[in-house]
Amino acid sequence: MLSYQHICNDRQWKATTGLTSQQFHLLAYHFGESYEFIHGLSINELADNIEVELKLATYPDCLFFILFQL
Repeated sequence: MLSYQHICNDRQWKATTGLTSQQFHLLAYHFGESYEFIHGLSINELADNIEVELKLATYPDCLFFILFQL
């Protein structure tokens, strides 16, 4: 599976997400805050409640998937 953790430079960041590494991580932080505000729980609390292992277990994982698909 393609992961943001394997991206080495800003050229690759721009090609996969349209953002630099710094922009991506700032957006991931705000994505996490918004997720928790809307759902009332963190992604980890949600995973614990439904007792499954999530494929996209972190906010940066979720955001990378969304941006890569776009």
